[in-house]
Amino acid sequence: MPSGTLIPVLRAYLAKHPTLPALDDEGYEAAVAHRLAGTVYHIRPPMSEKAREAARAGWLSQSAAHLRRVSTLAQRWPSGAPAPLIFKGGDLTENIFRDPGARRSSDLDLLVPPEDWETIAATWARSADEVTTARVESLPGDHPYDRGFRFGGVLLELHRAPQPEHRGGPSGSALWSRGREAQLEGLAVRYPEAVDRFVLWVLGQAKNSFCTDLADQLDGACILRSFGDEAPFPELIQRCRDADLEAPLALALLRLKASGLWEQPLPALGGPTVQAIAALLPRPDEAPTTTPRWRFQLMKLWSTPSDRRAGLIRRLLETALRASLRASSPARR
Repeated sequence: MPSGTLIPVLRAYLAKHPTLPALDDEGYEAAVAHRLAGTVYHIRPPMSEKAREAARAGWLSQSAAHLRRVSTLAQRWPSGAPAPLIFKGGDLTENIFRDPGARRSSDLDLLVPPEDWETIAATWARSADEVTTARVESLPGDHPYDRGFRFGGVLLELHRAPQPEHRGGPSGSALWSRGREAQLEGLAVRYPEAVDRFVLWVLGQAKNSFCTDLADQLDGACILRSFGDEAPFPELIQRCRDADLEAPLALALLRLKASGLWEQPLPALGGPTVQAIAALLPRPDEAPTTTPRWRFQLMKLWSTPSDRRAGLIRRLLETALRASLRASSPARR
């Protein structure tokens, strides 16, 4: 499905044009495909009454879901526990879009100091309706990096780190300690420091193996816009290097440029390998499709720091062997 008039609308929004171009019905269908129905209602370009009502319905649903997640967190957070750092979708909703219905999310991601994670997780496990653990290929010595707790229809993800330790990225301790203190529904919380917010966006691209859509790219563009007239690229680049995210940063910037959303200059990073990978991936403005498992795993392997790839390859092979043995074993009676 072509993105049609959606790209010009988003580009004008990012440039803070006082008047937005019209979003035709094809552009609205593209917005739905890219998880942006509530976003276009937030932006409010001219569009048909049918599209506007559908966008409003999406915005209302997302608003209700976000507010319910926030209320559940405020009610369930253990007394005496350190303030949770809200990151990813919850942070962007509150601090970038500043509108509870502008961004679609399925959960609320929270990060606490690693030394407090076990205690809080154990407390929540006693009252949660369901407890889930992320299904990832962990390496020997990796700590569990997150756990999901479902209270009714609300999913709260409790992290000790933003992703598995072997994948690189900033430490949970550093992210939490640099976080900005705030209040949310009477609960003391933290939000990522501005540069960390961008680093977390890059990390999210790598964690999802760069299988991204326009919603992901709009997040990155809005984060860059939040810095004002000029993003502090030297500091952003150095923070990514410190977190073993130099190559993912290069690919993330190439994909942001390819999306057509960001019109200002971006640093030219990465060599021929990054350029070749960017050319092989589907464009982020194309209609999202199911990503082949092999490509997802190869991109994950590429974005893992080089000194940890051998261990990840071994773990991937072990996982594949176990799956093969399960598939070939006789069914139990």
